[in-house]
Amino acid sequence: MAFQHVYSHAAAPAVEERPTFDMKHGERSFVLNGVKDVGALELQSPNMEFQLRKYSKEDGRYRVDFEPRGEEHVVDVKYNGKHLEGSPFQLKPAGKPSLDVQSDSKRFLVNGAFNQDALNVQGSNGVAYDVYANREVPGQYRVDFFPQGNGEHQFDVTYNGEHVEGSPFQVKPVAALPAPVMSMSPDRKVMSFQHVPHAKQKLEIDSTAAYQMFEDKQDPNTAHVLLETGDQNVHRVKASYNGKEIEGANFYLA
Repeated sequence: MAFQHVYSHAAAPAVEERPTFDMKHGERSFVLNGVKDVGALELQSPNMEFQLRKYSKEDGRYRVDFEPRGEEHVVDVKYNGKHLEGSPFQLKPAGKPSLDVQSDSKRFLVNGAFNQDALNVQGSNGVAYDVYANREVPGQYRVDFFPQGNGEHQFDVTYNGEHVEGSPFQVKPVAALPAPVMSMSPDRKVMSFQHVPHAKQKLEIDSTAAYQMFEDKQDPNTAHVLLETGDQNVHRVKASYNGKEIEGANFYLA
């Protein structure tokens, strides 16, 4: 009896591509690479919050911001129910946020405030201020303030209900800003306004032409308005600050 020799080639099992994470990204964050299914990702640690956000336009890259509190924490990073390489790992508690205040400046920095919801800034005696998050430095915020009037002003900066290092502190009032001043570019397409802090909230533009407003990157008291007058119509433009019309800012533009 003759037998035919048949070869059987078993296919090699497919190797699952597993995400990886890089703890060198920052003091209170790490980067996940190769995450194809966010729903399969698990981040677990007792009494600790995680914030997952897209890290770049590249698919599968995410940044995880975290804030350990109290004792050391063990963090589990799983994908499809399995630990990633390097997981679990331990985190030490974060120190308290601190302030960087310069006496001759109208701004200060808050460092180490990784949970925005836990940060609270309060100024006394009607001092105006704006808070900006630094997108390039996790946990850092810049506070621009404009103390005016008589008497000193006090800032209370708390985190999770407790004063941060350096809070409270006092700032001296400065002379009131001069009246707003407007200037036009030679092509009459850009209006520039000086002495207009908090322009996005207080500077009002009444125009039949479309426009875009943006604050000056170097001077927080200066704003610019780009007028879009591409049609053949005549447009009226009017600008006011704090409800008062700005001198010279009521005109027609072709």
